Formats: sequence, structure tokens, C-alpha cells
Amino acid sequence: MNIKKYLFVFIALLFSSALFSQEVLINETPDSLYSVKKWGPNRSNYIHFYVAYGMAAGLPEGNAFDLKYGLSREWRFGLRYKRRICNHYAMGLDLSIASYRYRFAQYSSKQFPDSLLHDKEYLQLPTVGLEYYNRINFGRRGDKIGNYLDFGAYATYTYSASLTYNDKLTTPFQGASKVKTELSELDYITDTQWGFKARLGNNRYVLWASYRMSDWLKTTGNHVDLPRTTIGLEIGLF
Repeated sequence: MNIKKYLFVFIALLFSSALFSQEVLINETPDSLYSVKKWGPNRSNYIHFYVAYGMAAGLPEGNAFDLKYGLSREWRFGLRYKRRICNHYAMGLDLSIASYRYRFAQYSSKQFPDSLLHDKEYLQLPTVGLEYYNRINFGRRGDKIGNYLDFGAYATYTYSASLTYNDKLTTPFQGASKVKTELSELDYITDTQWGFKARLGNNRYVLWASYRMSDWLKTTGNHVDLPRTTIGLEIGLF
């Protein structure tokens, strides 16, 4: 009789221990396993750096100068934020710094910024910019940026603009045969610019184009301005 009583108590304790252990496992399940990530390439928020290179593609306005297009370019480094609204639409902001360089061809018809001819002459325009854009996603992407089309508007501020030209000296001066001159505080450069930009991207690789609506040069008399269109490539740093 005593053996049966002890066996019954042992089985009851074993069964209650199993139930208690199961309850602890349920209570200790981490909530993070069931939470949705808010930051990521295809999440609600995403931010990343990028570097871009572009070349002048449009013609100068007016007949006062011409450009060497292969040497007229833009370098840009930026930080881009994206806010996902739904599966196929997002919007965001882009903060960037850029350096534009326009290389002037040295023809006898040159009138801007003056008619003097040099061995090398270029206009350097550093800027800081802010862009608002809309993004349309298409195709499968999982937790990646995937394929997309961006279109938006931008504004930039130009600071420390300079005109530089190099010349060879017919007679060496103090042992030097070349001279480099840099002019700053140029009064014919506008401080602010704005325009539109579009991007076609596949993950980190992007083809982009921009069109400037505002004038970059202040001129009197005949209208003169730099090319408004720039096209280039971009690589996302992520």
C-alpha cells in the first residue's frame, strides 16, 4: 500500500514539474523575436552615404565661351535619407557637398570671363545642397533597395568660387617657367541655384541627371550662362 502511495506522489510531482517548465519557457520568450525592424534598405527608414560623378552635357548659353567637355565635371559626396510610405513609394531628403569645375576652351572668339587666352583656364564652384525627392520602386527586392526611379527638386549654395588659369612664361622668372593665378570673390557668380534631378537605380548603382533652372552667372548685356544639364553615375556606400 505504501509503495503505491509513493509512486503516485512521484508521478504527480514529475507531471507538475513539466507543466511549470513549459510555463517558464513561454514567459521568457524575447519580444525582439516578434518585433519589426524600422531601419533597413527596404524598411520604414534608411540612411546611407554615396559618391557621384557627373559631366556637363548641355551647351553654354550665349556665344561668349566654349567648354572642354571631357574636363568639365562634378564630384559629389552626400548623405541620403529615405522614408518608406508603402511598398512601391517612398520619399526622402538628400544633403550633399559638391565641386563643379568648368574648363574653358581657349579660342580667339572667347569673351567670358575675358578675352585673354591661357594655356589652361577653369572655373571652380564648390556647393552645399539639399534635395527633396520621391521614389517609385519596382520589381522584387526583399530587404534590399532594389530597382527604383527618383525624381525631385534641389537647391544649392555656392561658396568660395574661383577662376584659375595657368600660363607658361616665355622668360623664366626666379627659376620658374610656369605661373598659376587664382582669382576669388567673383562678383559674377550667383550664390544660390535650384533645379530638378532624376535617378534610375539598381541597389547601389545609379544613373542620374540634373537640370538647373536658375542662372549661375550674373551677366549684363548679352545673356551668358554655364550648361544647365549634367549627367553621371553614382555609387551608394552601404
